[in-house]
Amino acid sequence: MKNAALNAGALSFNISGAGPTVFAFAVKNEKEIAEAMQKAFEKNGQTATSEIMTVENNGAARL
Repeated sequence: MKNAALNAGALSFNISGAGPTVFAFAVKNEKEIAEAMQKAFEKNGQTATSEIMTVENNGAARL
């Protein structure tokens, strides 16, 4: 998954917590990166879903 993400243009790849979630940071080609990661999971017999999200740049805020 890491190589798939980085080869598709991700800036970094990370494992969240114990590993049920992985994520990559990118500034472009988000859809292509997500697709490459999903294909890598499928190639290894795993089912995966993806979600493209944005980073919250303002941090915690009082409502």
